[in-house]
Parts: sequence; structure tokens; C-alpha cells
Amino acid sequence: MPTAISQSRGLLHRTRNTPRRSLHSRTIANLGATPSVATVPSWTDNAIAAYPQSAEHEKHALQEELARPLSALAGSSIAAASVYVNLDGRFAQAKVGEHLFRLQHGALVLLRSCVHCELGQFESLPITGLSDLGYALSRWEPRCEHCAPEDLANWLEDE
Repeated sequence: MPTAISQSRGLLHRTRNTPRRSLHSRTIANLGATPSVATVPSWTDNAIAAYPQSAEHEKHALQEELARPLSALAGSSIAAASVYVNLDGRFAQAKVGEHLFRLQHGALVLLRSCVHCELGQFESLPITGLSDLGYALSRWEPRCEHCAPEDLANWLEDE
């Protein structure tokens, strides 16, 4: 094959007189070609491929983890499929009657809005049994910082 010598920036280069094809044309030409060496997926490809399966497993696990204690506390069956799961926040929520419950980091809590202004969302102390649930439903009164109890002088007597 004939070669040519060219000078660029004071350096001599030996080049072949072959037509150059652009990277784009070589890529298009090779789209249908089968690679001769099997490509091994990278560790990132493996992690990305594993995510959908593990996410689905985690979703079902969180649904079951919340439905089980709620069913026991409510005395009726709570379908795991009715439990909302937020995988980004790693929590599950379910509504039983008019009450909203959340399971996050293994702790079951009741969610309520402020008893005065009805804004915000507050978590009760962790509910570990029927008495904790009874307290959260009957005595616990979450309040925003700006919503003070009506009678500050007697607030300790109410507890």
C-alpha cells in the first residue's frame, strides 16, 4: 500500500493513502456486526439489572411488614396490596378507617394533622401494642409550633 510523508507542526508523519471513514460511518457499518469476543457486563450494568427485581421484593416486604401488625391491631384483615409503598423514602403507609399509619425504619406510627389548624402531618410515638394505639387515638393531640394549647395554666393537669 502506498504511503505518503506529511509535515505537520515541524514533525514528519508517515500516513497511508487510504480513504478515512468517519467514526460515525464505522459505527453505523458495525451495527449489524456480531462482536467476535463476548462482552462481559460491567459491575454497573449488573447493579442496574438487579434493581427492578430487588425493588419489587422490597415493596412486597414493606407491604407485608405493615399489613401484619395493622391487621392484628385493627382486628380485621388488611390486604397487603392496599398498602402504599414509597421506595425512595423507604416507608409504607396504609389507611384504616379514617386513620393513616406509616411504617418507617421498622417503627409503626399514627399520622395526624394539628388538632387546632389541621395543617401539617405529625407522627405519634412508635406503636408497639394496643395500649400505645389507644393513647395515640384518644389522648395524643399534635400541634404546630404556632398552635398553643388554649389553657396553658392547666396543661399539666390534663395529662
